[in-house]
Amino acid sequence: MVVREMHTIGQAQTQYQAQFGKYAAALAELERIKDPDARYAGAMFVLMARTEADLGNPDKARQFAAEAKKYVLGSEDAKSLDALLNRLDHPASKDDDDDAKRPTLRYRNPGKTK
Repeated sequence: MVVREMHTIGQAQTQYQAQFGKYAAALAELERIKDPDARYAGAMFVLMARTEADLGNPDKARQFAAEAKKYVLGSEDAKSLDALLNRLDHPASKDDDDDAKRPTLRYRNPGKTK
């Protein structure tokens, strides 16, 4: 059930992002909730942690992840949180980029036709 609520919150955030391009504003609205319902709090804090990570704020992401761990999480929420913490603890480097190893196709004489 918590997964469903998190998905609903995630859909709302994605819709907001699509319309206004402002994850930070959506996050600010969620931060205004001072006493979240315990049924939804874990999912809310997981979502907030993921958003902070996506915004490039790993310290705040860890703070929200710590808050999420205070609540009972469903298996999907727990997996998502573990994956996020792993990503924060082991950020990808340029060496991990598979696309960097792929060849780039270019025209030999751009603008000239045969």
